[in-house]
Amino acid sequence: MACSRNSLVSFFILGLFTVLISPAISSRVLSSTKRPVNGESRSSVASYCESWRLAVETNNAGTWKVVPSKCVSSLETYYNGGQFDKDYNVVARYALAFAKTVKIGGDGKDAWVFDVDETLLSNLEYYKANGYGSEPYNSKKFHEWVVQGTAPGFDASLKLYTGLKNIGFTIILLTGRDEAERRITEKNLHDAGYFGWEHLLLRGHEDQGKAAVKYKSEQRSRMVKKGYILHGNTGDQWSDLQGFAVADRSFKILGSIISATISEQTSYIFTVMCRLFGFPLRDDTTAVASKMGVPCVEGQNGILLKDNSQGKELNGMRDMLLSSVL
Repeated sequence: MACSRNSLVSFFILGLFTVLISPAISSRVLSSTKRPVNGESRSSVASYCESWRLAVETNNAGTWKVVPSKCVSSLETYYNGGQFDKDYNVVARYALAFAKTVKIGGDGKDAWVFDVDETLLSNLEYYKANGYGSEPYNSKKFHEWVVQGTAPGFDASLKLYTGLKNIGFTIILLTGRDEAERRITEKNLHDAGYFGWEHLLLRGHEDQGKAAVKYKSEQRSRMVKKGYILHGNTGDQWSDLQGFAVADRSFKILGSIISATISEQTSYIFTVMCRLFGFPLRDDTTAVASKMGVPCVEGQNGILLKDNSQGKELNGMRDMLLSSVL
């Protein structure tokens, strides 16, 4: 009976591997294929990096992990040389121009949604110390930065935020930060000059493990059910803006290049693995899973992998799964 059960488990894991990972492997092969840098359409690394940045900002690059190391210098110039601030100012002006066309009802239900990190608060100092996104995301390091509560605001976002408040919009802040970080986030926002928002929505326990698009869509949907009309939404990641219950107009800040995104497929795979195995991820994957809010605790809600033949076999399959999506 035990052998039969072990065989069934192994068969199930193999099936899971085949169904879930085949597309992920294909995606990984494509993403790891060397892009032409000195090809016919690119004369230098600088022009390649500009093209890469444009591909990311327009979401044509799709899922990516880290900033190419050859592009770090280009990004440093972009952020510190003033171009990022100019780009944000242009986005803010367009957003305010649209906002002025909205007829405010006066009942407090005309709302504008803001993301927090890289939209209202700048984490540039953190990314400066961590390779401008060329290093894998480290949730522990980022949390240590967050709890310092010293992230400054952007001049453009402060002008946009204040302008929307003056017009009469109700402000809703929707962030991927955890509920446990509420107090420090509120203080940081106040210190940076933001006041008077109606809602600050953070990830609760029930939101752990959800992909960003799903989580933020559900939160926006809750606001719509409360009677709010979402006229505008401002964020630096496509996951801030996409999904359902979207705003009438979305305004993307040029900044997602220093915050690598994780595909919903990869998020789903991690979640399934955590539920199935209940294991702590390897050191090189912990940060990725933590960013997605995937709770992985050894032996919890999953098969406890024992040090026997079956456990070793399952461990091997587990590592194959991890290697295929990272």
